Amino acid sequence: LNVNRFAPGGDIAIAAQAQGRYYNCNCKMDKGWFESQGYYNDATGELQDGVYYSTSTDDDAIEINMNDVIGVGGGPARVTLIAPNGGIKVSGGNVSMEPYIGPTGDISADAPGILLFSNRQYAAASDRCSKFNINFSGGGHTLRGIVYAPRGLIELPGSNSVFNGALYGYTLNFNGSNGQFLWDGGLFP
Repeated sequence: LNVNRFAPGGDIAIAAQAQGRYYNCNCKMDKGWFESQGYYNDATGELQDGVYYSTSTDDDAIEINMNDVIGVGGGPARVTLIAPNGGIKVSGGNVSMEPYIGPTGDISADAPGILLFSNRQYAAASDRCSKFNINFSGGGHTLRGIVYAPRGLIELPGSNSVFNGALYGYTLNFNGSNGQFLWDGGLFP
C-alpha cells in the first residue's frame, strides 16, 4: 500500500478532491480543528465524509475525540484517515465509521477499504511495540475497514466495540472488554 497515493497530487487525493472531499493540513486534526473547518457538527455528531490527510508528527496527528460520531444524514461517517508521519487516535465514545476509499467506498481507485493508515516510523525497534501508531480508547465503537500501521503498534478496540475488517500492524494489542473483531474480505479489490 503506497501512502503517496493519498498525499497531495496522488491519484486518490486527486479523486477525492474532485468530489470536494479531500482535507489536508500540516496540523493536528482534532475536535477543535474539525469544528473550525466546518467538518464536524457537535450538536448532531455528524462528521463530513472524505479523506483526511495530516502530515503532523504528533502522536495524535488525527484524533477523533468526539462522542456519538456519525455521517452526515445518519449512518456511519465514511472517512479515510491518513497520518503518514504521526499517530491516529480514536478516543471518543460511540464512534461509527467506515471507509471512504475502497471497493464499497465513494472512490474505488483499485484500493482496499482503508479506514485508518499511519506510516510513522520509530527509530528504535522497541518503540514499535510500545508506542502506538493507531490507538482506540473509549467504547461503543462500530467500525468497518482496514486499519494499516505496518511500522508500529495498533491498540484496538475499546470496550463494547465491534470492528469489522482487517488489521495490518507491526504489533497488535487488544484491550477493553466485550469487543468483537470480524474479518471482512469485501474490503479488498
